[in-house]
Amino acid sequence: MSRLKPFDNSTLIAHRVAVQRTTTLEAASYLARTGGVDYLCVCDGETVVGLYSAMTINHLMSARFGHAIYAKQPVDRFMVDEPLIVDNSTPLDTMLNQVFARKKTIFLRRYHFG
Repeated sequence: MSRLKPFDNSTLIAHRVAVQRTTTLEAASYLARTGGVDYLCVCDGETVVGLYSAMTINHLMSARFGHAIYAKQPVDRFMVDEPLIVDNSTPLDTMLNQVFARKKTIFLRRYHFG
C-alpha cells in the first residue's frame, strides 16, 4: 500500500511534445529549444520507443564539428531507448521503485554511428 498521498501524475509533466524516430537532431533540438523543454517523447507512429534528452543532444551538437556531423542524423540513434512508461494512476512510490530497480547500464549512453 502506498504511503504517499494520491495525486495526479500528469502534474509531473509540463508538456506533451513528441517527435517521430526519423526526425533529425537539428529539428528535434529546435523543437525542444523553442518549446522550452528538456525531454521529448520519441515515437514510431503512435508507439513510444524512446526519450530525447536535450542536454545529451546539445552536448553532441556543440562539440567541434558536432552540428556538421550530427544535425541530419535521426533522433532514434541517440535516444534513451528504454523509457519508463507509467499511467496517471500509478502511485509515486511504485514509480520510484521501478526507477531504482532498473539496471545501472540502462543509463549509459549508447550512440549508434554510421
